[in-house]
Parts: sequence; C-alpha cells; structure tokens
Amino acid sequence: LTVKKQMLFEDSVKAVFGNSEDIRIYHNSSSGNGNIENYTGHLYFTNYTDDGDIFFRSDDGSGGVKTYFFLDGSAGNLNFQNNALVALGGIYGNGGHITMYNDTYNFKSATSTDLMKLTTTGLGIGTTSPATTLEVDGILTMEDVSAPAEGVAGHAQMFSNSGEMKVNDA
Repeated sequence: LTVKKQMLFEDSVKAVFGNSEDIRIYHNSSSGNGNIENYTGHLYFTNYTDDGDIFFRSDDGSGGVKTYFFLDGSAGNLNFQNNALVALGGIYGNGGHITMYNDTYNFKSATSTDLMKLTTTGLGIGTTSPATTLEVDGILTMEDVSAPAEGVAGHAQMFSNSGEMKVNDA
C-alpha cells in the first residue's frame, strides 16, 4: 500500500501497527482525547537529526500552544520552560545523591541521611528538626566561606584559632 495523500480516520477508528495490534493511534470520540497506545515492548521517540530536539507542547491557556519542556539534543538536557511539578518526588544529581519528596519538604541523600530539612517553620542543615528559622548543626570552616563574613544585627559570630566560625542568636 502506497499512500500519496492524507488519510482521514474517523473518530474512534484506529490506525493499527504490528501483527498483534501492538501500536494503536486514534482519536477517542467519547473522551475527546487523542491516543497513542503501545502494547508490547518499549515506546521510543527518536530524533536522528544532529543536535535536534524533541518538544512537548500543549495549550497555553490563551488559545495558542507553547513548549512546556523539551529534550535538548545538543546539550543532552531535559529543559523545563516553566516550573516542574514533581508530585511524588525525584532523584537528582549524576549519582542520584539527592532525593526530594513531599513530606514537609525533606531533602535527603541517597543513603537517606538527612542533609537538609525544610519544614513550615524553618530550614535545618545537618539537623532533622530545626528549632529556629535557620539552624545549622555542624562547624563551618573559613575554607567554606567565599565572601568576607559580616556581622548580622542580633547575632554573634565566634571564630576559633583553627578558623572555625559559628553564628548563633545573640
């Protein structure tokens, strides 16, 4: 079969591929949705164009369409054009060292050791239960400070001979 013109499939009529009807493409008239369904193996979207991208676009709420995210073939990135809502959580970093999930905004390492915890009342670094707006549990050395330390009204800074710095409520 050689197709030289547009083919029109009426609502709910499927374009079916494979001996076992493995892939089906159709417009569902009862839901009003367009569907691409795969029933065996993986489903691949491949762009063989050098440095080519794959764009995911949808309605922009104003009668047009816009790109919400795309796979950047030249940089090798997944590029979000807006905020990304990760409903259940995500694993980030080249080695998957940071896991974030929605449980009062805990940030954990891959070993589930709390590195930082953001709650509705504060941010804790090195502590799982910050008692103040910002609580740092540990020692900050001067090697870790990239800018000169300046006094903050209402807070005391302490420096030791070894170059350690602690900032406490005054």
